[in-house]
Amino acid sequence: MKLTSRQLAPSLGMTDLLHIVLVDDQSQDPNGSSYKATIQQVVDLLNDSNGDLYWVSGSTGTYAIKALNDSALDAIGNYSVAMNWETLATGDMSLAIGNGTIASGVGSFASGLFSESAAEYSHAEGATTLASGSTAHSEGNSTIAGGDNSHAEGKYSQALGESSHAEGYFGVATGYGSHVEGVKNIATGEGAHAEGGYYDVRKSRYNSTSATTIATHAEGATTLASGFASHAEGFVTIASGGASHAEGGNTLASGQYAHAEGYYTSATTLYSHSEGFITIASGVASHAQGYQTKATGEISYAEGNITHAAGDNSHAEGISTYAGVNSHAEGWLTYATATSHAEGYQTSAMTQYCHSEGLRTLANGNQAHAEGNATKASGDSSHAQGLSSIASGMASHAEGNNTTASGNYSHAQGTSTVAIGTNSFASGLRTVASGATTFVHGSDSTAMADNTIVLGNSITGTTANTTYVDRLNIKTVGIYADNAAAIAGGLPVGTIYRTSTGQLMIRY
Repeated sequence: MKLTSRQLAPSLGMTDLLHIVLVDDQSQDPNGSSYKATIQQVVDLLNDSNGDLYWVSGSTGTYAIKALNDSALDAIGNYSVAMNWETLATGDMSLAIGNGTIASGVGSFASGLFSESAAEYSHAEGATTLASGSTAHSEGNSTIAGGDNSHAEGKYSQALGESSHAEGYFGVATGYGSHVEGVKNIATGEGAHAEGGYYDVRKSRYNSTSATTIATHAEGATTLASGFASHAEGFVTIASGGASHAEGGNTLASGQYAHAEGYYTSATTLYSHSEGFITIASGVASHAQGYQTKATGEISYAEGNITHAAGDNSHAEGISTYAGVNSHAEGWLTYATATSHAEGYQTSAMTQYCHSEGLRTLANGNQAHAEGNATKASGDSSHAQGLSSIASGMASHAEGNNTTASGNYSHAQGTSTVAIGTNSFASGLRTVASGATTFVHGSDSTAMADNTIVLGNSITGTTANTTYVDRLNIKTVGIYADNAAAIAGGLPVGTIYRTSTGQLMIRY
């Protein structure tokens, strides 16, 4: 067969020969030299000249390929791909691109600068990032996604908990499903969320937030939510009680279901609530609000300015008031102890069921009542009212100005009157009823003996069962001719009558 024949060869192998002319070889002829070449030589030449030289097989992986360059990149995993500079694809079906990246997990992807996807189907991108959790994703600068299904982004953030998410700067999310964002914050509880934070240049420190238990939320700066399902927000707040809430500045909610808000407030017991400035609610279900108030009793309520509800079920309001068990203090500088009520200014209700009101009044007898100005009710069930009156006897009553009822069941009224005897009554001006069951009314008079009655001015009654009267004037007197006529007229024995001539007589 001639060389010019167009008939095709019946078969062709890699070792079969072809006739070629090397035009640059003029050893045989000026137009070129004639040689034989195998089909394999031609294939190799074509592979070297058509651009496929950019890709070569990996060192060990089946169907692994790597870019052909002068770096030490390699594709080791089956069906893996390594490209760019110094990259390494060791996981099956992995892809490593960029500079110094490593894709070691099955189906993983690493890109950027020195990033590594170390777990199955993980993705690392950016600079010096690590995705070591299954299906995790890290991006940004020096981030770590270590938990399965986690996501880390930003700078130096770490998502270490399963299904966690860390973003921002230096944040750490270690709890299952937790989320951290902002500056140097920590979310360690399951489902926790921490956000906020900042760097204090003046003090050269980070003010960070922490959510450390299940379902917690911390936000702001230097906040801590450590109680189950708690929430801390603001600046330097702590919510350590279960389902508690702390907000504002320097607040503490350490009681379960407690709530502290405002500035320097504390709610430390179950169901407590504090708000305002420097308030404390330490009793169960207590409430403190205002300025420097304290609610330390159970179900107590303090409001206003420097008030203290110390007893259970107590209520203190106003300025500098104090309320004991079941008591109520209101106004300014009032004090109410057990089951009592004080109101006004500088009033005190010191015993059970007593009531003090007005100005500088004192009720320190059980069931006593003091009202007015500078009055005192010290006897049980006593009542003092007016100005500077004192009721010190049991069930006594002093009213008016500077009166004193010291006898049991006594009554003093008017000005500077004194009822000393049991069941005595003194009224008027400077009168004294010192005997039992005495009655005196007038001015500067005294009823000293028992059952004595004194009416008038400057009289002293010293005989028992005697009535003293100064200048007695009887308006209406019956007129009878004599005693017989008085008897006939039905006048009782001892009754005064007068005759037709004006003479006073006593019926006998």
